[in-house]
Amino acid sequence: MMARIDTDGWELESALERHERFPETFWIPSKADRERLPPGHAVKLIFRIRDAGGGGEGEDEVVTERMWVYVTGRSGDLFEGRLQNVPRTRCGLAPGTPVRFLAEHVADIDHPPDEYHPR
Repeated sequence: MMARIDTDGWELESALERHERFPETFWIPSKADRERLPPGHAVKLIFRIRDAGGGGEGEDEVVTERMWVYVTGRSGDLFEGRLQNVPRTRCGLAPGTPVRFLAEHVADIDHPPDEYHPR
């Protein structure tokens, strides 16, 4: 099961949908590259986060942050990984938080150096 903003305080935005809306300015890796992610790679995902009280006058605001997730495995179409960034937004996310995602969520791919120690 993937995170949902109404129950978890955050969810992932589809990078594919954003690319389809703005193809000239929002690049994403090819479908083939997004679908064959091996463990040990890192992916940039777009997190939609409920910022408690961030909207002023005690109202919640939904903000987006692009953060890196270290890929640890896969189950069918669902990838698993661990968050590597410290979010700027006040939320329950922290480095090492488990994240489940689909290929459509991947905005970028990187291969960390061999000496990298994931959180």
